[in-house]
Amino acid sequence: MAYKFTAKVIGLNLARLKRHRWHKKVLKTRDPIIVSIGWRRFQTTPVYSIEDRNGRYRMLKYTPEHMNCLATFWGPLAPPQTGLHLGLQQRQSCLSSTRSKDKEENQTDLEVAQCEGKAVRTVSGIRGQVKKAAKEEIGNQPKRKGGQPREGIARCTFEDRILMSDMVFMCGWADVEIPCFYNPLITALQPRDKTWQGMKTVAELRREHNFSIPVNKDSLYKPLSRRQLNQVSAASAKALVQCPACISKSY
Repeated sequence: MAYKFTAKVIGLNLARLKRHRWHKKVLKTRDPIIVSIGWRRFQTTPVYSIEDRNGRYRMLKYTPEHMNCLATFWGPLAPPQTGLHLGLQQRQSCLSSTRSKDKEENQTDLEVAQCEGKAVRTVSGIRGQVKKAAKEEIGNQPKRKGGQPREGIARCTFEDRILMSDMVFMCGWADVEIPCFYNPLITALQPRDKTWQGMKTVAELRREHNFSIPVNKDSLYKPLSRRQLNQVSAASAKALVQCPACISKSY
């Protein structure tokens, strides 16, 4: 049975769009825009995404500049291949060889077990894998006598030795909630002396009320500290070159 697309049926729409080269700015996720589909014009808050090779949709904070992306928004359902127009408004506990134990606040061994086998990666590009929860490892002893070891510590293995200062990342997937916001435009039914006022963006509200942008201390750039390599003196380098046995051993 064919599904009837009517104006009374409201749900999630998936559209493909691309930023026009004449438009100077990019669009931001969850910023209100005016959508025109057929004879319907309404305001909604879309969530932009891109489809990966595994079939999952990865959310984008901003629309790409020179490629297509997907927009999911709440509004009246429309048949496929329908044209669309937009109106814009303005830490680690210990290290041993290539193994480490990562810990985080408010984590349990059950959550660690759900991440077994997942790939991890450091900022420098050293790859690793989550093995299992390190419940009875060295350094995870209870603080009080008769207490239980701390939970939420994962044992990971890496392809190379890492430092205590290295930050480990694990890419995961989470569900993104689509805002159910639908505001039809009634400009054709209101008097000419009145202006239609829709939902404002966060930037416009901050500008009107003179609010500053919240700053997260963890997102600020910090001075980069690199590893200090052992310096080889000129005398030792000359002796190494002159000694053929050392050269053969080094190879």
